[in-house]
Amino acid sequence: MAEKPPAAAPPPPKNAEKPPPPKRVENQPLAAAPVVHAAADPGLSAAEIMALLARGDAFRGTGDITSARLFYERAADAKSGLAALRLGATFDTVLPGSGGLQARTADPGKALFWYRRARELGVGEAEQRIKALETRSSGEAKTRPR
Repeated sequence: MAEKPPAAAPPPPKNAEKPPPPKRVENQPLAAAPVVHAAADPGLSAAEIMALLARGDAFRGTGDITSARLFYERAADAKSGLAALRLGATFDTVLPGSGGLQARTADPGKALFWYRRARELGVGEAEQRIKALETRSSGEAKTRPR
């Protein structure tokens, strides 16, 4: 049996108004497109969060800090305190086992932000790291030449 082609959409009514043409503006800078951030995904299961942490750890172990951060941040956005702690560590100036790699990608301000987030999410170890980072930061400020 031969199939019938799908029915075409009905034509618009004859009395329908056409939208006005776009206005032409010359010598005007184009507006920047708005930045849209992905919403936090609190709906991740514990298994999905653990998988994100494992992937982040694997990338961190190979020295790919940028990729590790992506996985940790996704898990931290899903309210994983451990992920926030690990993400903070990727920005910390003193990261155990980094072998000097950390100096290029360190950002104490971001480390502090993520350690504070980990503390908010109930990770006790975060408080120690916050204090250590603040102590190091205040010590560096005193020894810097002016």
